[in-house]
Amino acid sequence: MRCFHCRGVCYGDGVPKICVPLTPTSSEELADQLLGLSAAYHDMVEWRLDFLPEAIDPLTLYPQVRNGIGNVPLLITFRSQREGGQREISAQRYAALYQRFLAENAADLLDLEWTCEPSVRQEIQENAQAQNVPVILSYHNFEKTPDDETLWRLMSDMASRRPHFVKVACMPRSPQDVIRLLTLSEEASRIHTDCLWITMSMGDLGKISRVSGCVTGSEITFGTAGAASAPGQMDANLLKQTLDLLKTM
Repeated sequence: MRCFHCRGVCYGDGVPKICVPLTPTSSEELADQLLGLSAAYHDMVEWRLDFLPEAIDPLTLYPQVRNGIGNVPLLITFRSQREGGQREISAQRYAALYQRFLAENAADLLDLEWTCEPSVRQEIQENAQAQNVPVILSYHNFEKTPDDETLWRLMSDMASRRPHFVKVACMPRSPQDVIRLLTLSEEASRIHTDCLWITMSMGDLGKISRVSGCVTGSEITFGTAGAASAPGQMDANLLKQTLDLLKTM
């Protein structure tokens, strides 16, 4: 399994890192969320750019974000509506937004959607990795958990692009869906070792997947310091307590 460091955090050591999202819609809301973040355990922060109104240039808020989180890895994410985000964006504007963040050295890690236009996705990944910015190649399915054959083919295809991370998040419709995803996650982390894995079964039914990374090979889990950015996210402090408890058992 590959390991690497980002701002002092070691990824790939088998200990799931807790990522807490920022979802501000304004500078004032950002200040409130940063204040709440200070009371929540976190190893890294995800900034969800899609929550901002289109009229606000997110780079104007970057100094406020960086000053607020200190020397903590910052994951930049624009989640499109097709993958559960707040607003849609064209492939060209998506690429331009990410390229600006890369040019300004304003991203420590970058979330890149698998469903983005392939040529655009490849260009963004190549540019990010040329600047030593780790890429999380992500797939979200809020409708269902695909069958095993479809899901394994997807995971293998994503891993073949050699990002730093592959992230797969699916909505379960039954306990069996949760078990299937956990099983495939563990298998992928053993077989596809050129990348690290982030896997989760969403919603209340899938909460077990948020704390099982030490077993399933999922390297990052997402907690909250307020409003959740995806169904099933747990309070970050409770998440930390649960992960610590599981390590001692």
